[in-house]
Amino acid sequence: MKHNPLVVCLLIICITILTFTLLTRQTLYELRFRD
Repeated sequence: MKHNPLVVCLLIICITILTFTLLTRQTLYELRFRD
């Protein structure tokens, strides 16, 4: 099976969004605990 460039691009975007949300969640929790 050949990888479709579009599919690979979508996968990369999904992974970046996932990591970004996880990072923002961690920082938000830290800010909440500080207050």
